[in-house]
Amino acid sequence: GLRRPHQPLVFPVRAEHRDEFRALIAHGKSLGLQRVALFHADTAVGREHLANVEMLAGQAQMAFGGGAPFKGDISDAQLDATLAALAQRHVDLVINHGSAAVYERLIRRARAANSRIQFWGVNSGSASMAAALGPLGQGMVFSQVVPNPRVGKSPLVRRFQAALQQSAPAAPHTYGALEGYMTAAALVAVLRATGPRLSRASLLSTLARFEADLGGVNLRYRSGEHMGSGFVDLALVGRDGRFVQ
Repeated sequence: GLRRPHQPLVFPVRAEHRDEFRALIAHGKSLGLQRVALFHADTAVGREHLANVEMLAGQAQMAFGGGAPFKGDISDAQLDATLAALAQRHVDLVINHGSAAVYERLIRRARAANSRIQFWGVNSGSASMAAALGPLGQGMVFSQVVPNPRVGKSPLVRRFQAALQQSAPAAPHTYGALEGYMTAAALVAVLRATGPRLSRASLLSTLARFEADLGGVNLRYRSGEHMGSGFVDLALVGRDGRFVQ
C-alpha cells in the first residue's frame, strides 16, 4: 500500500516483499522445486501478496500451488489440514507472509509428520523463527533486504560494525539493526545532496531524481518511481541457527 498506487510523499528504502518473493521463487526453481504456495494471513494484505506470488511464479515458469490462509487463532488440527491440502496439491515449496509464530507451528507439525515440503520465508521475523526452531530450522532459506550484518564484505556493513562497536559493543549484529542503520544512511545521503538550504521543497526536489551507493546497496528515486533499494540476498540457516550465505 505504500508503493502501489504511487505515493508522492513516501520514499521506501528497503526492497519490497515482492522482490523477496521473486528471489525465493527463482532460487527454488534453480534447485528443481516445481510448485510453490504461499502461507499467508487471511487479510487484504495477505491476499495481495498471494496475487504477487501467483504472478511471480508464472514469470518464473514455476507451478503455483495456491494459498494457505490462516488466522491468528488457527488450531493445530487446522494446521494439519493445511499440510494435508498442500501435499494433495503436490506443493514442494512454501513461503510465508504473516505471523512468524504461526509459521513456526506449521513447520514443527510438518517436520513431525516427516513432510518433505521446503519451508522458506521473507526477512520479517526470520531471526526469531530460526532461533525458535533450533535444529528444525537447519537448511531453511530466508530472503534478506540487507547484507549479512556479521560479515564485513561491503562498506555499509563495515561502517555499521564500527559504529556499533563504538556505541554499543555488546549489542548483537542483527539484520534488523543493519536495516535501521541503512535507512539512517539513506536519509543522511539525501540531506547532504540537498545542501545547506534545507526545506521541504528542496528535499523533495532532491528526491525527485536521486541515486546513491550506500556502500554496496544502491538507492534510486525518480519522479513517479520511488523504488529505493532493490537489494535482496538469500541466507541459509546453518546448524547453529545462524544465517550463512
